[in-house]
Amino acid sequence: MGPFKIDEILSKTNAKLEGRAQTVNLYDLKPYSLIEKNEDVHFEESAESNEENNENTCATSTHSAPTAPLPNEDPDLVELEVEIPEHIFYIPVSSAWQTEKTSFLDLPLMQEHSFQDPFQFPITQPPTECEPIEKDGNCLFRALSFFVTGSQDFHIFLRETICNFLESNFELMDLEPNYVASSKMRSSSTWGTDMEIFAAASLLNTRIFVYTEFGPSWKWLLHSPLNSNVDNNSPALYINHARKNHYEPAIFL
Repeated sequence: MGPFKIDEILSKTNAKLEGRAQTVNLYDLKPYSLIEKNEDVHFEESAESNEENNENTCATSTHSAPTAPLPNEDPDLVELEVEIPEHIFYIPVSSAWQTEKTSFLDLPLMQEHSFQDPFQFPITQPPTECEPIEKDGNCLFRALSFFVTGSQDFHIFLRETICNFLESNFELMDLEPNYVASSKMRSSSTWGTDMEIFAAASLLNTRIFVYTEFGPSWKWLLHSPLNSNVDNNSPALYINHARKNHYEPAIFL
């Protein structure tokens, strides 16, 4: 049956479909008519490239979020079309948001952000400008540190805090109790994943959009805070995953 659109990704494995009350498992789905929004963007570098030799290019980006399996012959799988609805607008965080989150995390506010005005652009295009992030395996946490404090320097603190959140909320996050230890996520240079992005969204009570490859197409994927009532008019973080191996803040669409 179908096709359906994903309305919201709820966790590493579950999503809510547009117009349907129940949730579905992402791994029970297969792509259907994935719409390519940016036909002029070409991605030529292979997935085997590593973070150290990655270029800081904002328009070539993916993310390790859970992707639907390749189409197969199972007629019971739900077909879907994956796309952020056009009424979802770019709403960057403000200095007031930074003040709130640095106070919550007991971190200093090093530099206030001044991004584009909100509600000017729907989330239908790739980022055009990104903040350069050091390529040392800590890029996700450096990007989060930049958003919160205006500096990359607090990435170790953000990594530890997110790991603490995952350990305290493993049931909410649908994780094994030893996930943090088995993934070595507390170790510097261990690459962050979609699970850490979901945890960061929940910790900061802020939506996080990641520009990523989903099936054969490139999309913005929404990571919403779990057990939260934030809506589409709330500020969000926008992250680019350049060359499939490097996270960087998207600061201009």
